[in-house]
Amino acid sequence: MANGGIVWFCTWLYGSLGCQLLHKVIQLVLSESSSKLFSTLALLPLCFAAGFIDRDDRLMRGIVSLAGVFYTIRASQTFLEERFHNEPIVYRFLHTGGTFHDIQLCNRNLKHGTKKPIIMSCLSDFVRNLIGVGISIGVLNYLNSMTYNSWRFTLACMSGGFYVLFSLELFGLALEILYVPFGIKVPKLMLSPLSALSLKEFWRSRWDTVVQEILASYVYYGARRRVGLRGDAAVLLTFCSSGLLHIVPLIYGGLNFQCVLLMFVYFVSQALLLFLERYLQVDRWNYLKMRRTWAIFCIAAPSPLIMMPLFSLLGFDNLVSL
Repeated sequence: MANGGIVWFCTWLYGSLGCQLLHKVIQLVLSESSSKLFSTLALLPLCFAAGFIDRDDRLMRGIVSLAGVFYTIRASQTFLEERFHNEPIVYRFLHTGGTFHDIQLCNRNLKHGTKKPIIMSCLSDFVRNLIGVGISIGVLNYLNSMTYNSWRFTLACMSGGFYVLFSLELFGLALEILYVPFGIKVPKLMLSPLSALSLKEFWRSRWDTVVQEILASYVYYGARRRVGLRGDAAVLLTFCSSGLLHIVPLIYGGLNFQCVLLMFVYFVSQALLLFLERYLQVDRWNYLKMRRTWAIFCIAAPSPLIMMPLFSLLGFDNLVSL
C-alpha cells in the first residue's frame, strides 16, 4: 500500500491538471461529443484512488476518497458544461483543484487597493478559528483518555461539532488568503451558520456553500426540472444524496456498517426536520432567539449519529460506544 500523502498528491495532480491536458489530447483525435465522454470516463479512477492507501490510515483514506469524488465532479463540469468551453485552461485547473469554489462564482478582477483589508480581516478570523480547532482537539483528546460514559460523550459531541465548524471556517479562510494576492476573491465557504434563523436557512445558504451549491444544482433542481419530482421528494433525495456522499470516507476508512448507517440516517433526519419546520411555520415565529434556538437544536440533537462515525474516523475510539 502507498503513502497517503503521495496518493493524495497524485489524485490532485491528475484530477486538476492531468485530466485537462488529457482532454486536450483526446479532442485532437475524437469528435466533440466523444471527447467529452472519454474524458469524463477517464476521471473514474479518481473515485477509487483511496483504495491504494494503507488500511490503517483511516483518516487519509477518507480524505482522499472525498477528494477523488470532488475532483471528478469538478473536472466533468469543465468537459460537459457549455459555460466552460471558453475558459482558459488555467481557470479550468483552478476550478477543479484550486479554488474549491466554482471558478465562475469567484471575483477574478479584485482591485489592488482592496486586497490588504481583505487579507487582514481574514487573518484575524483565521487565528480565532485556529485557536478554536486547537481547543476542540484538546478537549476531544482529554475525553478520549477517560472511561466512556454518557455525559462525556455529550461533551465530546459538542466539541466535535465545534471542531467541524472551526475546521471548515479555517479551510475557507485559508482559500481566501491564498488567492486574494492573485486578484481572485473566492466566496465565503461558511456564512455564520450559528446565526441561521431556521434549519432551511442553515443548509440552504450558510453551511459549506460549495457542497450545497453542487447538491442544489445537480440533485435538487435537476430532480425537479428533469425528473419532475415534487418539492418534498426533491428535498429528501437531496439529503439522501448528501448522506451517500458523506458515507464514502467511512467506507474507505473501514468503518462498520452501523457507523455508515448512522451517518446516512443523520442526513435523512435533517430532511424530516425540515418538513416539521415547515409544518410548525418556524419562519413566522416572532422571536428571533426562538427561531435560532430551533435551528441549532435541529442540528445538534441528532448529532451523535454523525459524531460517532467521525470519532472512529479520527481515531478517538474511546469516545465511541459502538
